[in-house]
Amino acid sequence: MDMLIGGKHISSDDLIDVKNPYDGEVIDTVPIAHRQTAQLAIDAANDAKESLVEMSAFKISNKLFNAVQKLEERREEFAHLLCLEVGKPINEALVEVDRSIETLRLSAEEAKRIYGESVPLDAGLNGKGFFAFTQRLPLGVVAAITPFNYPLNLTIHKIAPAIACKNTVIVKPPTEAPLAVMKFCELLDEEFPDGVVNVVTGYGSEIGDYLVCSPEVDKISFTGSVTTGMMISQKAGMKKVTLELGGNDPVIILKDADLDKAVKGIINGAFLNAGQVCMGVKR
Repeated sequence: MDMLIGGKHISSDDLIDVKNPYDGEVIDTVPIAHRQTAQLAIDAANDAKESLVEMSAFKISNKLFNAVQKLEERREEFAHLLCLEVGKPINEALVEVDRSIETLRLSAEEAKRIYGESVPLDAGLNGKGFFAFTQRLPLGVVAAITPFNYPLNLTIHKIAPAIACKNTVIVKPPTEAPLAVMKFCELLDEEFPDGVVNVVTGYGSEIGDYLVCSPEVDKISFTGSVTTGMMISQKAGMKKVTLELGGNDPVIILKDADLDKAVKGIINGAFLNAGQVCMGVKR
C-alpha cells in the first residue's frame, strides 16, 4: 500500500513488511519515507489549508458524515484488516471500528458547533459600554503520530476533530500496523480537497522527528510511550503539543468488591492490547 500525499499515491524504493503477529505472514508492504518525503507532505498540507478554511462548517460536517457512512458500510473489512495487522480477535476489532465510527460521527456533529464567546468589559476601568468577542480559528497543519494498539480509533481521535476545526493533517501511522489507517485516510481523501489528509509511513526516528521539529507544522498530537513523549516535548519548540502517554494501571479495590470480577477486570485492563494479544485470523 502506498503513502497518500497531496491526493497522490507515493511509493519508495525502500519498503517495510507488515506482518500478521499471529503467524508472521507478510500481509502487505508500505514505503519507508525519508525526510524529503515528509517535506512533501508538509508542503501539501500547507498548500491545502486555504481550501479547507474557505469551506463552510456545514459542508465539512456533511463530508465527515459521508465518511461515517462509508466506514459503516466497510465495517467488517476494516475489522478484518485490524485482525491481520494488529493480531486482535475479530470481536475486539469490530469494537474498535464501532468506536471509530462513533468518534467520527461526534466530530462531524461538532464541526457545526465551534463557537467563540462575547465578553463584557464593564468590570474593568473605563470598560462601560464596551464588550470583546473571541473567535476560534484553525491552527493550520496538525501532525498525528499514532500507536499500534488501537491504530484506527486513535488516529480518528486525532484527525477527525482537526479537520472539523478546518486544520489539514499529516498522519504518521505505526510501522507495525499502518494499513487500516492508510485505507481510512484514502476514504477521507475522497471527500476533501487534495492535501487535507496526508499519510507518511516509515520510522519515527527519521520522519517523526522531522515532523516534530518542522516550523511548518503547527501542532503535534502523539500517543505512545513516556520516553518518546518527553523527546517530542523537548524538540517541538513553540508549537502546540498534545501527548497521551503510557500509564501504569493503578487500581483500588474496595472491601465490598467481587474479587473474582475485580481480578478479571484488572488483568484485562492491564494487558489487553499492550502487546500480549496475538490471536488473529488467517486469510
